[in-house]
Amino acid sequence: NGHIGTYDFNQKRQYNHNGAVSIGIIQRSGTNGIAGVGLRGDNTVGTSYVDRNSAMIEIRKTTTTIRTRAANSTSITYVNSDTSDDNRHVMKTELNGTDCKHTIDGVLKTTITTTLPDAKMQPFFFAWADGSGAGCHISYIEAYNT
Repeated sequence: NGHIGTYDFNQKRQYNHNGAVSIGIIQRSGTNGIAGVGLRGDNTVGTSYVDRNSAMIEIRKTTTTIRTRAANSTSITYVNSDTSDDNRHVMKTELNGTDCKHTIDGVLKTTITTTLPDAKMQPFFFAWADGSGAGCHISYIEAYNT
C-alpha cells in the first residue's frame, strides 16, 4: 500500500529532452493504483519519484480514461485523453523541444506545450500501489533520440 515499483535504466539518461521518443505497450493490472510508461529525468529532482522531469502516459484507478503528463523540475501538467483504460494500448510520447505529443494506438491524443522536461531522459515504466492488487503488464518498450 502506497509503494511504487519502477523499471528505469540506472540513471543512464542518454535521451535528449528536446528530441526523444518513447513507445510502450502496457496494461494496468488489478483495480488499484497507477501504471505508466514514458521518459523521465533524474528521480532526485522535485518532491516525488515520478512527478518531476517526466513525459509519460498513465492509466489511473480513479478515472476510466488514460491520462498524459509533462513535467519539468518545478511544475507538472496533466491532461486526460478520451481513450478508455480497458485494454493494452500502444502509448507513444514524443518530445521535440517545443511540445510533448502523446499518441495512443496511433492517434494523437494530447499535446502539452508547457512544463516540458528540462533534463536528460531515460525510458521508464512504473506501477504504484494504492492498496492490494496493483501492477502493470509490460509488453514492449522502445526509446530513441530524434
